Amino acid sequence: QQHEMSILNVYRGMRIDEQELQNIKEKVGGLMSHSSFLSTTSVLDIAIEFALGDEPLPPGKVSLLMDITVDEKSPFPVADINHLSVFDDEYE
Repeated sequence: QQHEMSILNVYRGMRIDEQELQNIKEKVGGLMSHSSFLSTTSVLDIAIEFALGDEPLPPGKVSLLMDITVDEKSPFPVADINHLSVFDDEYE
């Protein structure tokens, strides 16, 4: 019997408030829920571009790069939407 791989690593780069970073740090290694759509990419370099941004960081903001491990067999919805995305070079 052959087992299919169901673990997926995706990345998210963003700029957030320092306080939001503290909230995220409390969830490291655990379950993090999000009440809306969370866009990620399968390409690390793209996530890094989003974290760094085009402009200098405003006061009180930090760059964040998330490495997210997803079990595709979990009860939480996960979808590869690259074929639907307007931004096909972002590998969502």
